[in-house]
Amino acid sequence: MGSINLKLIIKTDITEKDTREWTNIAELKEYSDYVFKSVLAIIEQQTDENWESTITTKEFSCKTKVEAFGIIISRTAYYSGQMSIINKHGSV
Repeated sequence: MGSINLKLIIKTDITEKDTREWTNIAELKEYSDYVFKSVLAIIEQQTDENWESTITTKEFSCKTKVEAFGIIISRTAYYSGQMSIINKHGSV
């Protein structure tokens, strides 16, 4: 999306299975907060014209930034639901 300093690796997307690597709730919450702040900063930098430019990734192939962002939002909603269950029933 335009940041050269931020690289997020979602291992479950790459390996196409749950790697069971993210089991520490405190670390996961800290990482989630870092990602939120980083992605918000990137979104705020985008112009209207910029959203129509295309990007190519292994996960999405070639999409406009707005299409890729839509995919990210739907996945985030799914994983947020999972995290809310962890927050409600898990312990640190």
